[in-house]
Amino acid sequence: MNEAEVTASERPTSKRPPKKSSPAKSSKSQPNPDLKAQVPFPGIESVMHGNGAVAHVMEHVCDGVIGYPITPSTEISEIYEAYRASGGINVWDRRPFFFEPEGEHSAQSGAMGAALTGGKYISNASSSQGILYGLESHFVTAGKKIGGFVLQIAARVVSRNSLNVMAGHDDVYALLPSGYTIFFGSNPQEAADLAAIAYRSSSLSLIPAANAMDGFSTSHMQSEVLLPEPELLKRYLGDPSERIPCSSVAQEILFGARGRYWQLNHFLEHHSLEFDPEAFDNLKDVGIQGVIQGDFMFDKADLKSESINGISYVTFHPNTIVYAVPKGSAMEKEISKAEIG
Repeated sequence: MNEAEVTASERPTSKRPPKKSSPAKSSKSQPNPDLKAQVPFPGIESVMHGNGAVAHVMEHVCDGVIGYPITPSTEISEIYEAYRASGGINVWDRRPFFFEPEGEHSAQSGAMGAALTGGKYISNASSSQGILYGLESHFVTAGKKIGGFVLQIAARVVSRNSLNVMAGHDDVYALLPSGYTIFFGSNPQEAADLAAIAYRSSSLSLIPAANAMDGFSTSHMQSEVLLPEPELLKRYLGDPSERIPCSSVAQEILFGARGRYWQLNHFLEHHSLEFDPEAFDNLKDVGIQGVIQGDFMFDKADLKSESINGISYVTFHPNTIVYAVPKGSAMEKEISKAEIG
């Protein structure tokens, strides 16, 4: 008898321990009553593309965005501006600003200047040739150790002949030697999460960050996401107008151990007797939060009335440039009323 002819009853059987009976599982899982305590910020369920996910974070944390349209990142600034224009404010109850200049180079230069005033999270959004056009300003942004700035990138190939809309990383590679900290998300969820992380990283390190994602395949692809709650962003990032400690000895030497915002306020207090008392009081009452770097332009004694080519101007000369403002203009009226500017 061969093995194939052995019947089932004749086959040897191994002795197995009897199965333990288990209670029947409910077909529907019961909600965990402690889930909210365990995960205080589970995320806001949504279906969204990468541009929208990044813009969601920007809406709640940015004090300003300066950007110029270029495919496929245009929508990031558009969504942000739609929120702002409809009356939206950030999580610190401040109304942000948006400005569209004449090109990508100006956009980055303007964003750099806004970030240099300090105490703000600032962004620009760009792609492809737009990043290359503004590359000079990107290098300067990194060189000035600007904290709180994040460049939002929807990566697109840099065309060498005809224009195309293919995803590529040429623009991101061009930024590598600039000194930016570069994050790269592979889907809308990561794009939103890394946007928040980028603002924190930039603030604490005083190194600007770039938050990149693939153009079209991520920037325009709808996906299920858990968007960070406004309160989560508020707690995680902290108000940028508060002092930010320096992360290295070199930065402490440059900016003071408690950061640049604290350093400027300490400087003003220490040198208060060197200011005109009335002008100093006006400076403190301006209400600008977290000024890190700024230019003193004039006080009352600096203003002069001059005629240039038969036109009357109010002039002041704070540095190598003489500023002339036409008399009767809205700006001249504000300058004439101000004690300091």
